[in-house]
Amino acid sequence: MAYYHRYMAYDPFQAGANEGVHLYRLAERAKEVLGSDGHTWLTTPKRFLSGATPLAFADTEAGAQEVMQALGRLEHGVFL
Repeated sequence: MAYYHRYMAYDPFQAGANEGVHLYRLAERAKEVLGSDGHTWLTTPKRFLSGATPLAFADTEAGAQEVMQALGRLEHGVFL
């Protein structure tokens, strides 16, 4: 019965539940697209993010998706 209560109390959409996964995926994607400059890119404020760093902007699911899309655009040579 205790398992059932823990299961029912678990909220996968709780703030921060997947934050580590987002950050890992972003870091890996940035490294894939930009090589050794990936970390610098993630921690440097960007104009297209209203002056926020991609890492800070990715604190939500929507923000993480936006940063991933930006990396995809960079990979294909689109100016940001």
